[in-house]
Amino acid sequence: MIVRCRSLHRRTGELDARDLVSAGYQQVMRLLGAVREMDRRLSKRMTSWREPVLHRTLSGVEETAEGTKLWCGAAVVMAWTGGWKGRKAAVAGLAAVTLA
Repeated sequence: MIVRCRSLHRRTGELDARDLVSAGYQQVMRLLGAVREMDRRLSKRMTSWREPVLHRTLSGVEETAEGTKLWCGAAVVMAWTGGWKGRKAAVAGLAAVTLA
């Protein structure tokens, strides 16, 4: 990982915490950009397919995701199989769905 330092301490050579947060933020933003680009390419490729079964299946998944059934199902799976962390993630996800 390459970290560009804004404030490298002169005596000890230590990084300031703001530098590490900034580097982490930049990595997350690059990752989100890559995911967005991959999603765009995959969507474009899938719209060119002419298989009706695929279109029916994806329409069903999209319709389920538009409602909250898919997300509630994912929360159930996380709560059931994920232990304490899974239950915590399920509660956070359901809270986000409720607020949205």
